[in-house]
Amino acid sequence: GSVTDFLALHWWPTFNVADSAISVGVVALAVGYLARRKPEG
Repeated sequence: GSVTDFLALHWWPTFNVADSAISVGVVALAVGYLARRKPEG
């Protein structure tokens, strides 16, 4: 087996799959946290 580390798309700059997954996960956690906050007042 092999692991895909970098993706090179002809119409987009080359990017690292693992770093992209971490960034997407952090954004998803932040959105989930903000969506569950109770409004004050």
